[in-house]
Amino acid sequence: MKILFINGLFNYGSTGTIVKSLFDFSKELGEEAYAIYGYFSASDQNTFKTIKGKNKIPLYFEMLRTRITGYNGFDRKRETKKAIEQIEKINPDIINIHNLHGGYINALELMRYIKKRNYKVALTLHDCWNMTGQCPHFVEYGCEKWKEGCAKCQFFRRIEYPRSWFFDRSNKQFKYKIEMFCDNSNIVVVSPCKWISSLAGESVTLSHKNRFVIYNGIDFWKIKGRPVQFPSSRKILLGVSASWTKSKGIDDFGRLSEMAPPEYQIVLIGKAKKEAIKKYPNIIFLGEKLKKEEIKYLYEKAYLFLNVAHADTFPTTNIEALQSGTPIISYNIGGCSELKKDGAVIITTSNSAPSMLKAIKESEDTCFSHEQIREYGMKFSKNRMNEEYLDLFTRLLRKGRDE
Repeated sequence: MKILFINGLFNYGSTGTIVKSLFDFSKELGEEAYAIYGYFSASDQNTFKTIKGKNKIPLYFEMLRTRITGYNGFDRKRETKKAIEQIEKINPDIINIHNLHGGYINALELMRYIKKRNYKVALTLHDCWNMTGQCPHFVEYGCEKWKEGCAKCQFFRRIEYPRSWFFDRSNKQFKYKIEMFCDNSNIVVVSPCKWISSLAGESVTLSHKNRFVIYNGIDFWKIKGRPVQFPSSRKILLGVSASWTKSKGIDDFGRLSEMAPPEYQIVLIGKAKKEAIKKYPNIIFLGEKLKKEEIKYLYEKAYLFLNVAHADTFPTTNIEALQSGTPIISYNIGGCSELKKDGAVIITTSNSAPSMLKAIKESEDTCFSHEQIREYGMKFSKNRMNEEYLDLFTRLLRKGRDE
């Protein structure tokens, strides 16, 4: 079986790590695995990179282009032509598409070609971009236009990514997505949680597709922690994010740092703006350059892991905390409630700092051990995820041959 994976990233970031895991697992089973991706470099054979450049500069240019033109995922025609030439050579049996946004490929031209060639597609939803005219997460804005058709967007200048400074392209891009998905019966939808699968069932673009849920899986438990020195002997309330934005809850952590009793210390891992660091002096910011072994150590030493994001799907950081034996308190966002388990994962009654503080105090009565929490986290293993994906690919291919 020839399997082609398509994503903006490969072996980088959460989605890129998942794609690399599936790519490697497919090869271990003796399948032919290929990947088309956009940014950063991979040393693996059978991978094709659409955007030249090894660092983040091409990605920054793409973000600037989106802000000026309002389009995201609908340019790069020259790069897409080359990618299509690679697909022609590969002639895959199954294509597993992950994120199409990011400006590494022209999503419309790609999907037109895929439909023309009658390829079987498993479309993985890491966010809601495929259902909307622009945004990857509409929940934080309370918008429901995606259920009928995006137009006259009130939030296009406020969206953190992909933001547009000047033009509202929501209606045009929504029509593109109708063309991309609605008239192709060879597409099935894969969701990392039941929450986003149910949203897909309500959407204009994906409601008519067969849907499957495969939870994300990682092997964070295999990493051995390496000690990190920092000035605090208090109970650590840990937060982890690639970057600390309003959507990821930086202001919520700020309010919590002012409200929390003195026995607690908030520690944040990830990129933070200088303004936020200065604004919230009670928080220890450890930056974005820690190694995985050091992050693992902090997970293990944390009293609680807190997820205060206002928009997410099925956060990998939650699984990292569980596989480190650390209990979680999370806002009720995305599929986080599907992890709920007394003594291991607590979901707040509202998405606010006071509600989070109340849950922290109530968590002191928990009776779960680190070993029990770690064992629960192991249910979300990389091997389980890989096996479920490959089983789905096999079934889709078999179904195609039987038709």
